[in-house]
Amino acid sequence: AAALVELGNPRLGHPDDPHLYTVEIRVGCDDLIDRFGVRTVEVRGRQLLLNGKPIVLKGFNRHEDHPDWGHALPGPLMWRDLDIIEATGANFLRGSHYPNNDLFLDFLDERGLLFWEEATAWQFSAEQLNDPVLQEQQLTCIEEMIVAHANHPSIIMWGLLNECESGAAQARPIYERLIGHIRRLDPTRPVTYASHRPFTDRCLDLVDIISFNCYVGWYDGEPGKWSEWLEAIQKWLNEAGLGDRPIIISEFGAGGVPGVHSFDRQKWSEEYQADVLDAALEAILRQPGVVGAAVWQFCDTRTSDDRFAGRPRNYNNKGVLDEYRRPKLAYNVVKRHYLG
Repeated sequence: AAALVELGNPRLGHPDDPHLYTVEIRVGCDDLIDRFGVRTVEVRGRQLLLNGKPIVLKGFNRHEDHPDWGHALPGPLMWRDLDIIEATGANFLRGSHYPNNDLFLDFLDERGLLFWEEATAWQFSAEQLNDPVLQEQQLTCIEEMIVAHANHPSIIMWGLLNECESGAAQARPIYERLIGHIRRLDPTRPVTYASHRPFTDRCLDLVDIISFNCYVGWYDGEPGKWSEWLEAIQKWLNEAGLGDRPIIISEFGAGGVPGVHSFDRQKWSEEYQADVLDAALEAILRQPGVVGAAVWQFCDTRTSDDRFAGRPRNYNNKGVLDEYRRPKLAYNVVKRHYLG
């Protein structure tokens, strides 16, 4: 029979923190040691509460990718990534767009960083969402993700269906089904999804936190339009009866090719990327009701050959660091806003 032999030890390196514990189970000569956390997450009106206190999430989207290690990063590199992230004053990461490595989640628990974990999905059309095979795959992914990772206190919300067709009436039943599955498996955490369909989304009333991906200054408009865009979004949400919910700007940014500089601050230069993030964060962090900002993205990541014409180097160059974790000008811009 299994026996609980140890419970209540503070987390390693944090003797004053009572919220992360270890448990050891022995069966004969076999044993298993695992950790779990004790904390609360709650949405109350337009606020996000952690342990009963309002919190503003400041962070990054992060892909598991490295030129030398691909998608299988070793532990020391994961730990170094978190050193670089914490140095900006960030307290939050979004694991875009798939469940993350167990070891990485352990590191987030140890360091007290907060995490949005989401099921694997990206830009599915309404037709694809209505495919029964895809729906079963999504249900399975959600279940495996939550069963495996529910005890990680770093995870404060579940996500799904990044940039999918949430503006189509025929997609709404699928959103209802998948979000309902998350709530049945874990009613203790808020649910969200990253939408890139402001003004046309039909499913936002199904989630606890409204999240938008928006690239003002890159794909849309000029960097100076950020405040105007945020105000228009809030007005639309109010008119739709959704103005009482917290908002996360779940992706924003601009491409900056490493080492490319411009006195004219032209697109693809590090200067232009820094300008876009400066304007975005100045507006986002001042906007009432916005409880989170996640820069796209932490570091440059490889992309597919069919996107090469719009992605120099065959990379998504929106990282504030290059693929080898060398900082661009944008890194210190983000750091100034997050520490300010």
